Amino acid sequence: MWVGLKNLTSQGKSLFFTADEHYGHENIIRLTNRPFDTIQEMHDALIKRSNSVVRKQDTVIHCGDFSFWNRKKTQREIIPRLNGSHLFIKGDHDKWLVAKDQYMMIVRHNIDIIVACHYAMRTWPFKHDGSYQVFGHSHGRAADFLKSTDVGVDCWNYYPVRISEIKKKLGITKSGNLPQKVLESGTIVDEEF
Repeated sequence: MWVGLKNLTSQGKSLFFTADEHYGHENIIRLTNRPFDTIQEMHDALIKRSNSVVRKQDTVIHCGDFSFWNRKKTQREIIPRLNGSHLFIKGDHDKWLVAKDQYMMIVRHNIDIIVACHYAMRTWPFKHDGSYQVFGHSHGRAADFLKSTDVGVDCWNYYPVRISEIKKKLGITKSGNLPQKVLESGTIVDEEF
């Protein structure tokens, strides 16, 4: 599936975004100058930092490059150690995700419309309806553009970022509305954006 629409509400829950954890990828420490000596140290630090802000009832949307490992190892060794429920968007290294998993997600959270993708976009669905975009992939090397920002761990001190922090960084005080036909169908198709 290329695009999915998710309706999330905040009743006692927080919404977080993150990207580029790269579990199982030892070279990422050197390639992005991460402050860890070993891959196990990196795994433990990422999990500890995530669990220090994400509660059991919260939702985390991972915008790609979560794990280099296969599905079984990822589901056995990483995901159960993380607090919260998790939604995954495919990145270019997520071989553990299956073909039907999505590459982009449009999230309606209370009054906010967030377009989440592994890649930064100069334009995105519902941009003119007040949506904003979050991405990964660039490890802090892509500047924010209008209402889009990098939510990768390399940009947020190796923590997932709460939606309120994203809005504050982007100067968002109000969001937009999805067109009624999208809300009614619950799906996004190409001609709608």
